Amino acid sequence: MSEPKYPDFEPMPDRIRVHGMTWFDRVNGNTYHSAWVTCAYGDDRLDTHAVPFQYGYDQQYLQSAYETLISKGVLPELRHKWGTYPLWTACHELGIDLEHDVREGTKRQTVAWGEAYA
Repeated sequence: MSEPKYPDFEPMPDRIRVHGMTWFDRVNGNTYHSAWVTCAYGDDRLDTHAVPFQYGYDQQYLQSAYETLISKGVLPELRHKWGTYPLWTACHELGIDLEHDVREGTKRQTVAWGEAYA
């Protein structure tokens, strides 16, 4: 049996699900997001982490989710010469199934979404 590639991160989640929410500030033209990240370890354990309200548009909520998982010690930080891998690449490299969805909300909903599991 071979040694795990990242022994400090055992057990590694089998699945990661990111539920993002965005809000567009029409006055200033900025987009903000927050998210919940649920990590499944087999059939017996689920951990949910909050990604707090912050600036970022498009799929930035996924990168923010990855940074949260790195900071909580759930996943290792995989890097290349230009910076950190995107979450979907890191999950592919680590053999983790990734699912994600995003919805639009009001500012109040988006702030609360990121505080739900804090």
